[in-house]
Amino acid sequence: MHDALSAWNQQVNLGFVLKEIRDEFAQRPPTKRGEDTYSSRPPPPLPTQPAETMNLNRSSAEVEELLTNDFAFEMFFNSLERVQNLKTVQEELRNGNENLAHKNLGREDQLLKLRAEVGDMDKEYKALKAEFEGKERQQQEAFSRFTASTVLTRLKASVYESDELSESVAQSFLDGNLDHDSFVKQFRELRKVYHLRASKLERAQKDRLFTL
Repeated sequence: MHDALSAWNQQVNLGFVLKEIRDEFAQRPPTKRGEDTYSSRPPPPLPTQPAETMNLNRSSAEVEELLTNDFAFEMFFNSLERVQNLKTVQEELRNGNENLAHKNLGREDQLLKLRAEVGDMDKEYKALKAEFEGKERQQQEAFSRFTASTVLTRLKASVYESDELSESVAQSFLDGNLDHDSFVKQFRELRKVYHLRASKLERAQKDRLFTL
């Protein structure tokens, strides 16, 4: 057993003792009995102790101080490498969030402008849609006047109307309300229109151009 371990008590820094033992083994490594020498290769280097392990190599008084003194414990805790790394990560995240927030605020005016443009385009679209629907209704109404049944009905009505007008002129002549020349002129014009319309109606019905 090493002399420092045999003489160790609570007042001795255990970490310091372990360091002395480690240094002594590094300088004078032990040899196995029955063997002349180790291999000619030098002993492997001892791993470096992390900062947390070095911080834990404290005497009982120092440990007691950490447990009873909040300020000392906070200083010790903040000196740990992992805590410092965590604080660094938190700071980077905080800075990243701030930069992103500033960037978003910088784009707020642009977003408001785009929103206004979209609103105007939506109003224009609705107005054009209403105009288109109105014209479409007018077109359908116009086309409805030229459907087969509508055209045939109107053609029949016009034939009947022409026949009635010519009969009315003839009756006026018989009643003495028209002279001979006026009667001939009016009656001839009306009968011409009548026969023209009747011919169109007959041809349409014969060729089945219109069906009810």
